[in-house]
Amino acid sequence: MGLVAIVFIAVKLQLIAILWLIIIIPYIIVRACLIGITHKVAIVGNAVELRNGFFNKATTNIRLRNIESVELHQGFLGRLLDYGALKFNGTGGDKNITPVIKNPERFKNTLREHLDKIQG
Repeated sequence: MGLVAIVFIAVKLQLIAILWLIIIIPYIIVRACLIGITHKVAIVGNAVELRNGFFNKATTNIRLRNIESVELHQGFLGRLLDYGALKFNGTGGDKNITPVIKNPERFKNTLREHLDKIQG
């Protein structure tokens, strides 16, 4: 009875490992690539531009003067692999969250420099 249970558990673990290798890991990689291709964040003139979409595109412009604070959201894995999201708190209670971007700390510092120039 004990040997059968051990063999059953071993087979079950192998199936779980195969599932991860065939389905879950490729899904994560493809999803990350699609987000990287379809989501862009840039400082354009006196605004931050958030663009997303592949077939249907959506663009949001946030004027630098309207940005009150910028929050960085990074989990443990994001800190290790250097990716995260930024949340812009603007005047009027607007809150815009960027998609997951690479080097969010560098983007936040660059944005802070632009905000300091504009705000004096």
